[in-house]
Amino acid sequence: MTPRTFVKFAIAAAATSLAAIAVYAANAPWSEVKSSGAKLVPALASDAKIGQIAVTHGATTLTLVADKDGRWTLKERAGYPADPEPIRRLLVAVAQAEKVEGKTRNPERYSVLEVEAPGKDAKSKGLKLLDVKGTAIADVIVGKKKVDAFGAGKAGTYVRTSADPQTWLASADIEASADVRRWIKPGIFETDGAKLAELKLEIAGEDVLEITRIDGKLAFKGVPADGKKLKDAGAAESIARAAAQIEADDVRKLDQTPAGAGVSVVTLKGDKGLDVVLRLRREADAAWVTVTARGEGDAKAIADAINAMATGWEFKVPASKADQILKKRADLVE
Repeated sequence: MTPRTFVKFAIAAAATSLAAIAVYAANAPWSEVKSSGAKLVPALASDAKIGQIAVTHGATTLTLVADKDGRWTLKERAGYPADPEPIRRLLVAVAQAEKVEGKTRNPERYSVLEVEAPGKDAKSKGLKLLDVKGTAIADVIVGKKKVDAFGAGKAGTYVRTSADPQTWLASADIEASADVRRWIKPGIFETDGAKLAELKLEIAGEDVLEITRIDGKLAFKGVPADGKKLKDAGAAESIARAAAQIEADDVRKLDQTPAGAGVSVVTLKGDKGLDVVLRLRREADAAWVTVTARGEGDAKAIADAINAMATGWEFKVPASKADQILKKRADLVE
């Protein structure tokens, strides 16, 4: 082969390779993806101090507000204290998020990524950040999470800003939620059920049910009787365990102590002088409970901490929690 012939073949081969690359690039799944690397919310890279966070999901909006000392509260829950840790994680995630891969600009495709305009039936979450002066810092629509998008355990989130039709896969796991439990410390009261000395259960229209510790085990007083037997030998322990831990799914302001036929009262006596009273009332598919405590000696500090968190508030718990605690005699014997 002459040098001239070799050059001709080399040029032809190169042209063929370039054509193949062009065809492959045109049909590759990422060929139209726009890479950015720009910050999702550039303003958070500065010293902007956030004073308000509003999250909308469906028909629900939850607003977190910071006071002048940086303490966060829930606006729609009469200023109930928020847990600063999930707020910190959210702001860090949004501040660090970068627009990595451009996705659809077609509004008809938004629902696939769950970045449609927030509304009653939408799966998207609207996230608005305002500074301490009330100036808008960000208005982001947060969509579906992409698990392991950037390696094992490193999720990304589909997003877009309300003013831009372009959607993006962002390099952060952005946990925007309008669920109250997400933003509070749900643990209202917890003690070791195995160390309870006594429990008294008062349900309207029912005889008082008492549980006491005998030879190291909790047992009912006067139950069973009349030749009947317990359906579950561990029922007393089960009731105590359920009553010994209260976690809230929601919270509301309490004007006065619940009373009346619809309120059940559970009194727990600890083995070190801590007494706790729960007042439960059922409502729709859930139950609401108030918690008050009293104690002497070492138990006083514990009681004071419980009352500081719970006084003036009523907490929503699952209906199953009420079912576990509010047992009638007829439920226990056969």
